[in-house]
Amino acid sequence: MTTESQPPPSKILERVLITLSILAVVALLSVLMFPRFVGDHPRPTTIDVSRMKQLALSVILYASDSDERLPLAPTWADASQRYRRDEDPTHCYHLSHLQNPAVFGHVMEVGMTGRNLRKVERPSEEPMIFDGAKVERNAVDSLLGVRLTKVKDRHICTLAFADGHVKARAFEVVVPNN
Repeated sequence: MTTESQPPPSKILERVLITLSILAVVALLSVLMFPRFVGDHPRPTTIDVSRMKQLALSVILYASDSDERLPLAPTWADASQRYRRDEDPTHCYHLSHLQNPAVFGHVMEVGMTGRNLRKVERPSEEPMIFDGAKVERNAVDSLLGVRLTKVKDRHICTLAFADGHVKARAFEVVVPNN
């Protein structure tokens, strides 16, 4: 009569730990080698988000003190200035390398100026402020005037929405054939 001997519990535990360690190393290497598995989405820098959020909230606070009307086009950044901290977030971080105090880069969407905030049907989907191609202070433009920043292999624009949240949107850049 033969009896199969089972390994002691300590050997079973050792084999399980070794197997789990190998799986963890393989998972870590796959994340490092293939970053798309962890959601390689375009992301603005923390500075971009912070500045855009300050701008959006200052404009929304302005509206709450002005019968829910957003500031008018020629002075939107100046009108909402008193609702912001000392630093001026109207200067876009991605343009700071220019070291020009007359370059700002954040633009209010033309359809939002003077608009009643209560009448915005879907504020979480309505862009209010964005990184724009116009760089003067108090600039106003349509979303066709976005300024794209290359992050890895994508082009993004940081947008502040009418509800105050900030998000980066990826845009496809199409180069026409000559």
